[in-house]
Amino acid sequence: MCHRDLISYSYICFIQLAVLISTSMGWSLDHVNNVLRVRLYCSSRVMHPSGATRTYWATESRYPFNKGKRRDMVEIDLGNNRLGLAQITTFIDLEHLPDDANSASAKVILIRWMSASSMSPARDNHNRPLCHFPLSYNHCLWEWSDSGRERQSFKRRGFANIVDKQKMWSHVCPEERTDAIRKEIRARYDIIHYDSLVRHANVAEDPTTRHFLQTLQMI
Repeated sequence: MCHRDLISYSYICFIQLAVLISTSMGWSLDHVNNVLRVRLYCSSRVMHPSGATRTYWATESRYPFNKGKRRDMVEIDLGNNRLGLAQITTFIDLEHLPDDANSASAKVILIRWMSASSMSPARDNHNRPLCHFPLSYNHCLWEWSDSGRERQSFKRRGFANIVDKQKMWSHVCPEERTDAIRKEIRARYDIIHYDSLVRHANVAEDPTTRHFLQTLQMI
């Protein structure tokens, strides 16, 4: 797997990315590792079926404002009128696809999933986790998805040295770095197509619970 424009990409090693692409796209891991050409980008302008366009960002340093940091939360179409929530990790352009691959597979998005908060008492008609009353009329509550197992790359020998050498969490202050890494070890990532991205989501972390509050309609 060849790499270029490696930006805004700190939490998944290349081996994991290759496996994700192979599994999500149904391509052989051998083709992904040895033939596929991969370019990673920190922003992309997306045109939705309605004709509306929006530029989405996923970066710790290249956004023109907010000290360069912006990682958009987005709603994802899960089918059957259900919506999920995820954070964009990076945008991926693929070249040298397998011969039987759909051309739409040339552009995909790497996301980190969120799950319904364990504190949510009910769901709306899109199966989103509603807050308790009175916030339930316009707010949902989420938490980071748990993959169910620790990622092997975090347990490899010399991992701490790799983190320091590659400055993987340099955007996090030193006293919070260990906690940030701990929260990543069971993170659940996925590859999605652009047409699964429904809309930008207005999300803020709840400082009292460390869960995430989504405002459904800005007033």
